[in-house]
Amino acid sequence: MPKIPSHNLILVIDDDPNSTRRIQSLAGHQRKVQTRFADTINAVSRTLESEPVCLIVICVNDDNLALIEPIVHQSRRLDTPLPVVAGVNRESADHALAAVEAGADCTALLDDDQSLGLAIRRTLDHASAHRKAAESSQRLEEIESRYTLLLDSSREALAYVHEGLHVYCNGAYIELFGFDGFEDVEGLSILDLFTAGDSETDLKAVLRGLANNELPEDNLEFVAHQPNGETFNALVTFSPARFNREDCIQILVREQVVESDPGLAREIEKLRTTDAATGLMNRQVFMEQVTRAMENQQQGVECAVLFVELTDYPSLLNKIGIGSADALIKQAAQVVSHQAGEEDMVSRVRDNTFALLVKRDQREEVETLARHLLDAYSGHILQVRDRSLTVSAAVGMTYIGQRSLDAEEILHQADDALTEALRAGGNCFVRYRPRVETGGGEEDEQWADRLRHALDNNELLLVEQPILDLEKDEPLIQKVETRLRPDESEELYLPDMYMPAAIRKGLATSLDRDLVERLLDRIAADETETFWMLPVSSASISDTGFHTWMQEQIDQGKLPGQRLIFQFRDTDIRETLLDAQRFIQRFAARGCHFSLADVNHETPLEQLLKHLDLDYLELRPETTENLSADEDRRQELSEVVSAIQERNIRIVAPRVHNTNDMASLWQFGITLVQGEFEHDEAAVGQA
Repeated sequence: MPKIPSHNLILVIDDDPNSTRRIQSLAGHQRKVQTRFADTINAVSRTLESEPVCLIVICVNDDNLALIEPIVHQSRRLDTPLPVVAGVNRESADHALAAVEAGADCTALLDDDQSLGLAIRRTLDHASAHRKAAESSQRLEEIESRYTLLLDSSREALAYVHEGLHVYCNGAYIELFGFDGFEDVEGLSILDLFTAGDSETDLKAVLRGLANNELPEDNLEFVAHQPNGETFNALVTFSPARFNREDCIQILVREQVVESDPGLAREIEKLRTTDAATGLMNRQVFMEQVTRAMENQQQGVECAVLFVELTDYPSLLNKIGIGSADALIKQAAQVVSHQAGEEDMVSRVRDNTFALLVKRDQREEVETLARHLLDAYSGHILQVRDRSLTVSAAVGMTYIGQRSLDAEEILHQADDALTEALRAGGNCFVRYRPRVETGGGEEDEQWADRLRHALDNNELLLVEQPILDLEKDEPLIQKVETRLRPDESEELYLPDMYMPAAIRKGLATSLDRDLVERLLDRIAADETETFWMLPVSSASISDTGFHTWMQEQIDQGKLPGQRLIFQFRDTDIRETLLDAQRFIQRFAARGCHFSLADVNHETPLEQLLKHLDLDYLELRPETTENLSADEDRRQELSEVVSAIQERNIRIVAPRVHNTNDMASLWQFGITLVQGEFEHDEAAVGQA
């Protein structure tokens, strides 16, 4: 799947190349906009063929009026049609009419920044939403395709039924019943394949229950009928599923061995669950055990999966010959088994790769086991026929956390860690840690994986940023945030880098709760009357479960409600205004205070303050940069100050670094500042 560009690229069509700067500014800095210029149809074609344009803006005039129709036509012929915004002069009604007739998505006034900017931003947002929807649909199709491939290759006999009729079955199901192909099964009722036999199960009642989404809780015993008239005893499991985006029922059919031959039953069960070459648990059963471990995690118990593999395995095979591979694998498996504890589960997951599922009280005990495995191999000589082999191994490990997705993902993580250990030359172990690339091309799935791992492995740091009151010359407020710091890494990631992806992937509220839990420990050790300013994401603003949990922390005395300042971002609050009102009403009753961040002269303060009862405004950092020497910035700041006159709201100025700017802020009545004392935060990041 092609990556979505990390920026929005706008193609600007005009006679003046400088118009691109204006368009980029009107689009808004938070959208990461880049622009390209074109003034001929050929230049437009070259740009559309070579770059991922997401919006076309035509600044219409008499000279390029004839270009509108071919450009709109060309934009519609692309694989992903592009929206077109036409900017027209106020007095040129014929230009606006021509743009509409040509099929432009939107028209706006060129000489009105508010009109043109609003049209560009809304069209960009709509285009972005369409791209994301298309990406989600494509990803869903790929997931369904992979899932179907897994079903097709499964050794278990699986089928999907809808309204009692077969709509899918895999090869194992066809083989079990003796059909020639799916065409013989498609559309058959399960009543055609199963009867109750000696059991008391009412198959028709089961079928009626399935129609009402009432699935049997236990496995059911039926007699299965093959086309040639033969029968076998079957154990059938029903579970909910989706196929071709329709709700349906999955049935898993296992042939039962008659009770009169318990020895044969045990033998078949052994073949089903163990690896023939080593006698270890096979991969399928191991995954079932991992799934069970994920479902039954215990507080205070570390559960991990370790992958173990001989290093330089191809070289070992060259020495002994391919015919001795099983003997080599068997001896390698014995080394793993001897090091495993009585309750550890050991499996052969592929060729010369073994896996352990272990539970320990401390992570140090898991890592000790990994070292013992390495030492056991490096100190062991494998005797294969007439050859004595000196070997070593590599170990990859991953911990099962509360936010782990599924058993397949856990094994994939352990395999990734093993790959890193092998790349390092072996005779070492590596703990899984998702990669985070810093080149700006991260995708949401990468960030989601990284953040789940960070939440499960305590890789978030609490950072305090003191806000100084110039009138009292002492910190009045501690603004708190978390930073993502991967284990054993000097890298430090700010919330702006990962919070957008966290919101889109449903992890923002978990991050907010993690911050509050860290703050609880900090407040418990604090004996001052400090006020604490903590950010709240748009997801948490709208999450009533988060509201209830926060209220419990305050009502139980764990958080000092009268010294809490909840901070919202300007862009978030506009999208969740009603939810923010409810949030403020709920926590204002507990003495809490409220702040709006990222404020500048473009923020619609008068409108927002009609609906929100705020106590603080925090300016955007650039609002106060070089304030003493920049008259435009002084005028913009004056607009903000004027908007809150006669309101009991205090302004916070971030990142103030020189005394001239402090003096200017004082003239505006702004006395709450963040400044050079923020060096403590940097020290935290370098520790």
